[in-house]
Amino acid sequence: GGRGVAATRLRGRSTDEFDRAQVQKAEKRCADAFQTVEALRKEQDALRDRHARELGDLRASVASDKVHVANAIRAETEAIRRQAETELKRERKRSASYKEKALAAHDREKRAHQTLKMTARAQAEDMVA
Repeated sequence: GGRGVAATRLRGRSTDEFDRAQVQKAEKRCADAFQTVEALRKEQDALRDRHARELGDLRASVASDKVHVANAIRAETEAIRRQAETELKRERKRSASYKEKALAAHDREKRAHQTLKMTARAQAEDMVA
């Protein structure tokens, strides 16, 4: 039975390495998604600030015949904000999905490791008995 143990260990190791690689890939994608979410959040804040500044400038300088210009800028800024919000939500979903996959891969790796330990222990006991 010594050969079976070695083969099981090799298979287990490659499974562990594969799962570890999967976890690392998923964690990388998760980190990337979080960075994207953060960038979108900053962009959204900048757009909100810009929107506020533009509205302030317009209120100070726009005469009654330029009200339609102010409305157009407000509508455009709102459209940009909505788009940024949509992208942020999408990135949050993607990020949550990557995190879920990373955790699932980690759990698989832990279960595989436990199974290998139990199998090795059982085979060792069989060899002693």
